[in-house]
Amino acid sequence: MAQPARAMHAIDWPADKWDILLLLEEDDATTLPAALRANFPRGTRILTVPDGLPRTKPRALNYGLARAKGDYVCIFDVEDRPHPKQLKSAYRRFRNAASDYACLQAPLIGANANRAWLAAHWSLEYAVQFRFLLPALAAIRAPIPIGGTSNHFDKAKLISAGGWDAFNVTEDADLGLRFARLRWQIGTIETGTLEDAPTSFRDWTTQRTRWIKGFMQTWLVLMKRPRQTARQMGWPNFAMMQLTLGGAILAPLAHGPFLIVLFAGMLFEQLSPGIAGWALLFTGWLITLVGDALAPGVPRRARWFAALTRPLYWPLHSIAAWIALSEMVTKPHYWAKTPHEPSLDAEPECFTGYSR
Repeated sequence: MAQPARAMHAIDWPADKWDILLLLEEDDATTLPAALRANFPRGTRILTVPDGLPRTKPRALNYGLARAKGDYVCIFDVEDRPHPKQLKSAYRRFRNAASDYACLQAPLIGANANRAWLAAHWSLEYAVQFRFLLPALAAIRAPIPIGGTSNHFDKAKLISAGGWDAFNVTEDADLGLRFARLRWQIGTIETGTLEDAPTSFRDWTTQRTRWIKGFMQTWLVLMKRPRQTARQMGWPNFAMMQLTLGGAILAPLAHGPFLIVLFAGMLFEQLSPGIAGWALLFTGWLITLVGDALAPGVPRRARWFAALTRPLYWPLHSIAAWIALSEMVTKPHYWAKTPHEPSLDAEPECFTGYSR
């Protein structure tokens, strides 16, 4: 708990103007003593969330929201190291933004991209997602599936929207698209937050399975009454949601089977994709390569390490996606936690390109 305590001390914000809530599970006998020993800023409140179902992060967030002070709410995971100027950046943006802004998303930055092949891919994905895709969607006022941390909310709007869905395991994406149904906007800021990517295949798969399962839950909620959702969002934004959220579900499901078909085409001429198929495949990879090459904030060695091996990384998503599909039937609200170790990486260097 020393790492999050240091991160909170580093934030540039008047001590009498914030309210830090540390949300812990009631039966967590290990974390509570560590939190009490850690040197959190004066006035930090430790809240133990009463045991109950579902045992999910959004349920804990709703417990904290009901007890939070102030006009704005920001979420940080315990392993996060936010840029010291992030709160001030968000506050200034809220003060200058239109009245329909409900949330501002800060970029999440993989700080350990050089430590493992999976971490390099994860970090590059985040750079593209939070530096290219989300700002572009925000610029055209399209629906945004926000990230699960470093999102800053207008508390009144968050409460009016109903808070977080305690049963959705990607409560962030669900809430972002609920804002779209209410015609509230989501913006982005540039001061980021450092996170460490999973470095083992087991941890990566567990985390990715939860994400894809949550995307499936969110899509099913939106499609329960598709005409109503389309009227609420507007038909152009409804179509955009199908491309972004729907694509985040279909693409992982298809990567593995597509690879099998591709290998079969290499072995059997009658199954070959032909020149047009190979050209389409190469074009898709080239487009991805350009985006990866331009993504900021990723160390050069890790960037090219990941960008050139993308076709080997994509099929791994199918493993997570098909597990997610099975969990939708067997344990839809199960929240698989991702273990995190204290960071050993040089943090100031990782903020390059995200400091304004």
